Amino acid sequence: MLDGDRAMVSWMEGSKIKARIVNKEGTMGRPMEVANSSGARSSGFPQMTRSGDQLIFAWTDDHKKNIHAGNDGLVI
Repeated sequence: MLDGDRAMVSWMEGSKIKARIVNKEGTMGRPMEVANSSGARSSGFPQMTRSGDQLIFAWTDDHKKNIHAGNDGLVI
């Protein structure tokens, strides 16, 4: 939850990690592309956490076999 009225949701669309804000009435903000990952199941699921006024995403690059983290300038 971002606050009492809004949540950030994320999902995979092919190899793209996307996110958007959804408010408690169900209104959805515009989707944002956070990063590219791998569509392979072995890459796992991207993780998201809050740090102060920022969201940090972490994901596995199945091709390079390493972990990436970033926030792509997302400030909440």
